[in-house]
Amino acid sequence: MNTGSNVQKMKRQILKKWNQAGMSLAETLFAVALMGIVLVAVTTGVSTILNVYNNIVMKADALTLLSTVNTLITADLESADAGNLPTSEGGNCWQFESGKRGYSMAYLYQGCSVDVEGLSDDDRAMNIYYYVPKGINTTFLPIVSDATLTKRLGIRMTSFEVKNNCFEYKIEVFDSNKTDRVIKAQHFVVKPQGGA
Repeated sequence: MNTGSNVQKMKRQILKKWNQAGMSLAETLFAVALMGIVLVAVTTGVSTILNVYNNIVMKADALTLLSTVNTLITADLESADAGNLPTSEGGNCWQFESGKRGYSMAYLYQGCSVDVEGLSDDDRAMNIYYYVPKGINTTFLPIVSDATLTKRLGIRMTSFEVKNNCFEYKIEVFDSNKTDRVIKAQHFVVKPQGGA
């Protein structure tokens, strides 16, 4: 009696039958369920990574926009005549003489009461504008072009005043889809250097 070889022979026959029969229904359902769990985990992970990436890009764009706008405004304010600092007249915007531009100008900011005929509320809400006071024909110009603004970011000046012989202002960069969601805000102080 050769029981060892008989056992080996039976094992081979069982394995051969099992391989020919395929997987049972329970095994198939388990494999499908396992693949579904793996797919959900991968999809959730990719979605989370994309959201984090988009937030990082938005914050980087906001910092770039804030820096660009501050550079432009600082150049105007530093060139203002230090011996002839502006005053605000009855709630109007602060007007100052820009040595860089060579004319009197002012910035529109929240709380600034200037008739902005020809400038829509949507435009004013998304960008900072400066203007050259010319009586009836006031011209409003954006501090940055529409091409500089990204589709999802807006910028506004929330305050502007003169204190201790310096200009002080605050700029906010916000999500244009949710204007109450401020991404980056910063307070600036600029000492005018222009004039005699």
